[in-house]
Amino acid sequence: MIVFPDDVDLPHRDTVLGQAIPFDRARWIPLLPDSTWWPAAFDECLDGDRWPRVDRRAVFSIVSQADTVEGRRHLLVAALVWGTGTKAQSVNRRARVFEHSSPADIDARLSEALDVLRARGAAEAYWAFNNDQRVPYLGPAFFTKVLYFAAHDRATALNRSGITGGSIR
Repeated sequence: MIVFPDDVDLPHRDTVLGQAIPFDRARWIPLLPDSTWWPAAFDECLDGDRWPRVDRRAVFSIVSQADTVEGRRHLLVAALVWGTGTKAQSVNRRARVFEHSSPADIDARLSEALDVLRARGAAEAYWAFNNDQRVPYLGPAFFTKVLYFAAHDRATALNRSGITGGSIR
């Protein structure tokens, strides 16, 4: 378990869940394999000054469907969008994931890596995404976002059961 000094002022959970990133739906949709990859929940995101904004809470809500092919696709896109912002160059760079792998290959690798996460934990899932389940152009900066959001339910369940610490093999 991590123990922080008494004088560290940690943000409230609602503050962290409310951290939002602007996105441009119009830039993403044509770069996806097809429009079904787009999480419909993002169409309900509140508008910011110029762009709609997606917060962590919205991405975590998508995770509940990650036991289906469509849900895993939405999780992947949500993590990419959440970590990218609105700049065209950044969006195009992230979307290379879809240019260099077939939807079936992405589905299989994403499914396997998330199965590893559930069965053996984050460290093994990281290894899987970086090796056997590698998706071209989905590097550690972004597959760790997928793992972060996907692991949320597991961490919540551990905390509810009274387990507050853990170790990485």
